[in-house]
Amino acid sequence: GNMIKLEDVGISTSDNITHIANLSPAYVFDFESISNVIKTIITSGHRRIPVVSKNNNLAGILTYMDILDGLLRGLTRNTQIATFMTKEIIFCDLNESILSVLQKMRISKRGGLPVIKNMKLAGIVSERDFIRTISRKYFDTTVIEVMTHKPFFIPPQTSIQNCMKAMVNTHYRRLPIVENKEVLGIVTGLDILHFINEVNYNPMRMGENIS
Repeated sequence: GNMIKLEDVGISTSDNITHIANLSPAYVFDFESISNVIKTIITSGHRRIPVVSKNNNLAGILTYMDILDGLLRGLTRNTQIATFMTKEIIFCDLNESILSVLQKMRISKRGGLPVIKNMKLAGIVSERDFIRTISRKYFDTTVIEVMTHKPFFIPPQTSIQNCMKAMVNTHYRRLPIVENKEVLGIVTGLDILHFINEVNYNPMRMGENIS
């Protein structure tokens, strides 16, 4: 595939990260419950939510993979976020360069990093922010140049619970649903959180088929 050079799209990698970061991020407090963080994910559409303490210091981070994993391990809607959030946070500073942040994301294999100023949450930067900036220039790149050629997929008879397991185990956030080589749809981690929220965390509903 074509390697996209950030300089070609008007992003100077020596620029400050504030040029592309989201400086009003969705976040939750560490004393809130799983059901609160799920609502925040659903309303914000962000799959990575910084967690702050009462005084707004960055305390942890939660992705919806962490939540699916936690629910599979028997955590309930009322479990406090602090008990299962990721405390080893890789973050960047408000004054860091885009190049430095990209290197951190690549080395840590994280799709996004909280941005902090004096240990307080100041923003978040994710792959999505880079893609949004780049896509204006690279809309003529063909999808075949960048796609995964043998994607992991699930049959429509898969239960919600097994779908959650597949996501947690493969780290894929989107799974095509395929029957007889025909794509019937696609399910995302966000779809599953929506469903869990809609059925009010009823474990009996987790055995239902994904389709």
